[in-house]
Amino acid sequence: MQVRPGGAREFETPVDEVVFEVVVWTRERGGWVEHDYGLVGGDVHDAVEFVRFRTPEDGQYELRVCFRDDATGNGMSVWLSGRAPEELRGEPQPYARADPDDRPRN
Repeated sequence: MQVRPGGAREFETPVDEVVFEVVVWTRERGGWVEHDYGLVGGDVHDAVEFVRFRTPEDGQYELRVCFRDDATGNGMSVWLSGRAPEELRGEPQPYARADPDDRPRN
């Protein structure tokens, strides 16, 4: 499985390829920091294992599968599991995006 920092929206997904998008939120410096990843070449079991490895005990995550619709070519995503931190749901609130070189290494 190939891990691409930045999430699935950061690169083009071919019609015949499934990409898992993982967003992990960690508590840092008094707030939530978002870490985005795109997972290519694995299956849902690989994606779940990645989430377990990357999400700290006090963190939150969201896992989605992303693909292109064969008929329209439009990008689609389906939520699989996890939730954004409660404070970030609903109205948009300020939060930091992690620098790709400053991601947690569990």
